[in-house]
Amino acid sequence: MRRTAIIIEDDLLIAFELEDILHELDFTVGGTFVTENDAVAGAFSQKPDLLLVDYRLAQGDGASAVERIRLQQAARVVYVSASGEEVLRREPDAIHVDKPFDRNRIAAAIDRAFHDAG
Repeated sequence: MRRTAIIIEDDLLIAFELEDILHELDFTVGGTFVTENDAVAGAFSQKPDLLLVDYRLAQGDGASAVERIRLQQAARVVYVSASGEEVLRREPDAIHVDKPFDRNRIAAAIDRAFHDAG
């Protein structure tokens, strides 16, 4: 069974690149969401196995979206952000990939997210 992911990212060029990587890794992409509220609603409707999350969003932030999503469901999370220090200050055990990124770093972070979650 294919795993499902959603992308929480307000830069659509980056979101398209992440979507391509996810497809190469045999994920179904349930959507891309550019605001905190849309991301939360999307996660609740899609029930994804994985969230790829940018910290800074057009409205709200990715870490707050993750906190709200985790109140309702388990979620594996990989932050893909240029705001790594802020992510790790807020969530010290977070799996984080700095921008700019490449396919191998994203794939390794996703593998870690599934391995760490058991």
